Amino acid sequence: MRRLIIVFVLFLFQNGISQKTKPTYLQVKTQINTTRIASKHESIDANSKIFTQLLLNKVFQYWYGTKWSFEGYTEVPNKGTIACGYFVSTTLRDLGLKINRYKLAQLAPAQAAKVLSLNNVIIEINGDDVNENIKAIKAKINEGIYFIGYDAMHVGFLLKEGDNLFLIHSNYFGLSQVEKERIEVSKVFSICSKFYIVPLSNNKKLVHNWINDIVIKTN
Repeated sequence: MRRLIIVFVLFLFQNGISQKTKPTYLQVKTQINTTRIASKHESIDANSKIFTQLLLNKVFQYWYGTKWSFEGYTEVPNKGTIACGYFVSTTLRDLGLKINRYKLAQLAPAQAAKVLSLNNVIIEINGDDVNENIKAIKAKINEGIYFIGYDAMHVGFLLKEGDNLFLIHSNYFGLSQVEKERIEVSKVFSICSKFYIVPLSNNKKLVHNWINDIVIKTN
């Protein structure tokens, strides 16, 4: 019965709800928490998929279009502004990770990567050629959602779907807003040369902590 409930909830998340009946962000966070709790007895692989679907199809969907500013720290999508670090920490917290959003947001990219890795391997890419960097990333990661830190200046999420790579971040270029863009056309990616990449949906310890309300320490 529990599995049927989870499958039904994810079906609604993936296929969307009409704009007329679209829930508030607060309602969505409640739904996410209900799904997370109901998933405690699922396998780690099933929970990784649930983690991915909830983050991609519910949390991020509300944040797209929220304006970027260097000092932005809003907790409400499309009200106020959000800096790149606060976008990462707030969305992970709203997904249900027990983490201090203020402390995580204020860490340098390399430090944030270390916190989210939970002592697992951090993938480092270091090169001056954009295309070679993209090839290196594709070769080193599997499908899923990752944290990505850029040099000492920016953070966001990296999504691999098939052979495609997307960046989901509070982007200070272009429209200066939260958006999802192909890595090949990303201005911020093109001007950086060192990247810190950490699995999120494929990090079994992180997903375990998420499901079981275990605090992720930021210091």
